[in-house]
Amino acid sequence: MKPLTEPWQPAFPESSLWMAEYRVTLPVFGELSSRTYLLRTATTGTWVYSPGVGVADSLKSAIGKNKLHLIVPNSFHHLGLDEWRTTFPHAKVWASANAQARLKKNGQETEGLDGAKLPKKVMLLEVPETRTGEVWLLLREEDGWVWLVGDAFFNLEEAGHWSHTLLDNAPGCKVSRLFWWGGLSNRVAYRQRLETLLEKYPPVALLPCHGLPLTGKAVDHVMHHALSQRR
Repeated sequence: MKPLTEPWQPAFPESSLWMAEYRVTLPVFGELSSRTYLLRTATTGTWVYSPGVGVADSLKSAIGKNKLHLIVPNSFHHLGLDEWRTTFPHAKVWASANAQARLKKNGQETEGLDGAKLPKKVMLLEVPETRTGEVWLLLREEDGWVWLVGDAFFNLEEAGHWSHTLLDNAPGCKVSRLFWWGGLSNRVAYRQRLETLLEKYPPVALLPCHGLPLTGKAVDHVMHHALSQRR
């Protein structure tokens, strides 16, 4: 495999995942720190979670015409897709059933996740209680489980824009009020699902699309605490 160059860097020390930071300006959130994550495999190609704005060109020499898969974490994370499709016309784009209708309205045709053949060490989870069609990846690393999530958790260093304070998006690991009250169709079922997953697959790292990776022995407790703030 050809080496990756800037802006790519390991998601955290000893991880097989890579990440690239980008920023988008949104009507509600102002400028928002965002991240794209990447997993390289020898058999199924390269998998990109949350293909972001201004990132695709940096992979041209590393990917070439090799297999490339783009996973859209939810129906809102489509702003970079046109750029990625132009740069990599052969790439396959995957999204959950709940996200596909809205993505189609935004001109993005995607394939259903049941056809995605990820490596055995990666678990792909559609979260049915989310209106936006959240898709998470749970990756088994040497030290334990790594969670990649779309908008389910934020981990911003500071509030910055006033909306982050209003919606309780920051600072630190948060479940946004907007996600909790607007993004979920069944909050009780979602809470139960998340608590069960945290117990069964306790994370050593949380990799959110918005904010910094969260690592350490107490990641599951931090996530539990963030969830407990939403009632």
